[in-house]
Amino acid sequence: MPHTSRRKPRGGQQKRLELTDSSGWTYITKGTSAQRHQLPPASGHTLPSPVPLGSSIVKVHHTYDRYLKAWRNSTCFTETVEILERILLTSERVKIDRCVCLGLGSFTSGPAVEASMYELVALTSILDFLSHKQYKISEIYTQDPVFNHLDEAFLRERGYTVLPTPQAFGKLTPTTFLFAPHLEWPFYIQALQTTIPPALCIGNCVREYMDPIHSNTQPGSREILSRFLESTSGVDMPDFDRSSWCTSTSIYWRKARGEHDPSSPGSEAEIDSRQAINAIAEGLQDVSFEDAGKDR
Repeated sequence: MPHTSRRKPRGGQQKRLELTDSSGWTYITKGTSAQRHQLPPASGHTLPSPVPLGSSIVKVHHTYDRYLKAWRNSTCFTETVEILERILLTSERVKIDRCVCLGLGSFTSGPAVEASMYELVALTSILDFLSHKQYKISEIYTQDPVFNHLDEAFLRERGYTVLPTPQAFGKLTPTTFLFAPHLEWPFYIQALQTTIPPALCIGNCVREYMDPIHSNTQPGSREILSRFLESTSGVDMPDFDRSSWCTSTSIYWRKARGEHDPSSPGSEAEIDSRQAINAIAEGLQDVSFEDAGKDR
């Protein structure tokens, strides 16, 4: 089984049911929608996806360029960049120097090839954006046992390091950008159990998984996820009309030491506002209110 779990778009606010089929997929149903959470593989081994006949690096490049154009022309991409610009990059406290991508899935073959390719172009566009913002990300690691030789060759052409499972987990640091949308929950929890969470994370919506409907959530896992939520701020990924990969996906960034929730008394937003008012009172006319009261 792959390390990715693809989900259909959210439905209405109806009672959810958890169903497991004979192939090992757990379906969280809600109205007419179903979200798939893949259980750990029983065999302990996952085989690479077969390379389709007639595939080549040239064809992968053509497909990649087509998906990248569609992604960059989407409102989802524009809104994602705005989120990173407004909430993360303006904080001037986040250091990011490496990227770890887990569970991307095969983007050359398999049932989730479209979602995997959109994830890949989204990842590369976000890395380009961070680079333009002077973030020097010199190490990019990818890991998924379903990668075939064509997937790996294309990733290496882009300068990414493909690691065998589980080596990428050892590359996670406090200055990492973790990219893991729809990663299987056992592996996602493993990635989030570090003492200090990654500086930036785009992955599964943690609060959704901690819903009591998930009877399989172990107490130890809840502690790891609760600690992660306490140490980070987060927002949902914007909707993407061409693929479901943004569904149940969130953007998280690590809070500064001692940071409070923006809605609580003494928050950074209120402190910034008070400081600006005091500065005006002291006759400093060049103070900008642009950032006062922004969500942090």
